[in-house]
Amino acid sequence: RLQTGHGSSMMEVASQIVRSEGILSLYKGIAPPLISLSIINTLSFTSYSYFREVYGGENGWDIRNTYAGMTGAPLFGIVTTPENFVKTQMQMDNIQAKRFTG
Repeated sequence: RLQTGHGSSMMEVASQIVRSEGILSLYKGIAPPLISLSIINTLSFTSYSYFREVYGGENGWDIRNTYAGMTGAPLFGIVTTPENFVKTQMQMDNIQAKRFTG
């Protein structure tokens, strides 16, 4: 709500939420980001590990590890950019039309 202009500080918004909806409402909507982050982190570490093997990266600092990270990064961006765009659109749409709940 702070991101959408419903308060001037984090503490103000948190106190408004607790007063009007209760303390548990601070955790409302936590499941989708946790699921999303689990998928994204799994993809990120798996792609890095795969490309590290492809390039023959060694433990410690190795330029081939850098190449593995650089090769996996576009894959990470391809997944996260649309997901973040949809999430932001849902948040903004919900302010005006209240179409999404949860």
